[in-house]
Amino acid sequence: MFSKIDFKPKAEKWFKKNKWKNKSKLIDSVLAEHRLEEFPYKPNYLVQKDNVFYFLQFFQKGDWSHAKRLGFAGTGIDYFKYKLLLALQEITGIQVGLVMWTETEDKFVFRQLDQLPKPIIFWKGMACRAHELKQFEIEYKCYRCFIKRPEITHECIHQHKKKKKIREMAMWEINQFADEFIIQTKLF
Repeated sequence: MFSKIDFKPKAEKWFKKNKWKNKSKLIDSVLAEHRLEEFPYKPNYLVQKDNVFYFLQFFQKGDWSHAKRLGFAGTGIDYFKYKLLLALQEITGIQVGLVMWTETEDKFVFRQLDQLPKPIIFWKGMACRAHELKQFEIEYKCYRCFIKRPEITHECIHQHKKKKKIREMAMWEINQFADEFIIQTKLF
């Protein structure tokens, strides 16, 4: 069973090894600067190197997913997290990095969100509340949904009305990620 308490020091050791400074206590002020205090999904860390800030989002995995139907080993995140992290990156101008860790290999892999190809969506239509409500102008557009109908976003993320929580997943082949922590700065 995953333990966030045990995982946090492991994650921090990983990004310190890569010579990044933890500036996470500034996350709330960065969000406030962009009027995103109520943003429904916040990154785990804000790190800095050479005066460049970067959001990091860590995900713990038991093992890589093996999608037999598509024939690859992959990894992924909830689709709403993917869409909201894209919006956060666009609004703040601070790049987002996804860091995946597998329990079986005890290994971190990294990729900048803006360098990943479009994900494959698994279980499409299972959890987008706007889709269920036939709100076509906001379905699968999580940030637009949050702005126009925050109550739909809240229900979509938390799924209070469902006994079994099933979420769309944004999936990528594991070979899209790297063992190294290399940043390619992007001008917005």
